[in-house]
Amino acid sequence: MRHRCTTHGPGSSEPVLQGPAGAVAAIRLSSPPAAGPAVVMLMCDSSHRLLLSVVADGATAAAVPSLVTLALEVAAPAGVSGIVLGVVRERLGSYLPRPEVAALRGVGARCAAGGVDLLDLLMVGPRGWRSVHHLAGGGEGDDHGHQ
Repeated sequence: MRHRCTTHGPGSSEPVLQGPAGAVAAIRLSSPPAAGPAVVMLMCDSSHRLLLSVVADGATAAAVPSLVTLALEVAAPAGVSGIVLGVVRERLGSYLPRPEVAALRGVGARCAAGGVDLLDLLMVGPRGWRSVHHLAGGGEGDDHGHQ
């Protein structure tokens, strides 16, 4: 039996992630940047309904491969078809340290091989965010920063 939140009325459905801005809002709710660094993984179904948010408090981008492993282990039985990864920082800064960039490489391919879409990889700060999806090998975009 699946329980639903009735705070917003009877039978309210799970939130649907609508683009990167919606994912950023869910990431900030899961782990506010003022609370310190964290990595947040949003697990979604094929309609981008948010099924689960997993937070690794105090983690850096180096924790992303471990979270992807977790997603791939539970994806099929939990109905997860896509994930959004958010690296939360107290301040965004203009670059990622090389070890963190190295940890992100290949994450998109690992997700694809496991049957899960990497929908986005986001750097999230208190006032801004940017997609670094291309670092995971999952897309050919550039950093788009939003302040």
